[in-house]
Amino acid sequence: MTATYHVLFTPEILGEIFSWIDKDNNFSYEVGTGAEDTFLESIDWDKVGSLSEIDWSNCPKTYYYYKKGVLLRCGLVNKFWWCEAIRYIWRRLGGPGHGGADLLGCFAGFDDPCRKQFHANLVTQADLFIINEDNAGIYDSLIHGVTFPNLQHLRLYCPQRCDYIPQLQCPSLKILEIDPEFECEFGLSKYALSQEKWDKVLCRISVS
Repeated sequence: MTATYHVLFTPEILGEIFSWIDKDNNFSYEVGTGAEDTFLESIDWDKVGSLSEIDWSNCPKTYYYYKKGVLLRCGLVNKFWWCEAIRYIWRRLGGPGHGGADLLGCFAGFDDPCRKQFHANLVTQADLFIINEDNAGIYDSLIHGVTFPNLQHLRLYCPQRCDYIPQLQCPSLKILEIDPEFECEFGLSKYALSQEKWDKVLCRISVS
């Protein structure tokens, strides 16, 4: 076993590398498919007077990946790297550099309750968008029976005309951050949620 190989299989060192990747909220990288290059090569530039003359509607969409994309690629190296990387991928759900998926959205792809609980155990900080109660059944099923034992910091986003969240079991919760949407009309600010609706939302967050 070479020294490099040994280093990259040391949990402490690998964890330090992944932690630095996880701290970079500004990283983004274009996913190269070659389609854009093909499109640009198809243009007869000798006949183009300005960029406004080009039909850009056929230009392939550009996709980017962020720090979680980097961690996911690290996790594909081998089983050991995956076990380390997944802790950072799931530790923080939502927010800058996190793909915009909130707590509920991240569990939409799981059917097996055991897999849901496995990933829920890794979450320490998350964002959650309050939803319309008309969609309650769909969202309730996403985390039904799931406990978030290590979730310590929860941020609630509160769009207008939404006043419902699924029942949350988070016994270690220490910080509840609320980002309320409000309207300003004739110089008066009006929050999207009334006191009555706030009580309805907050009573569904269990810390016991």
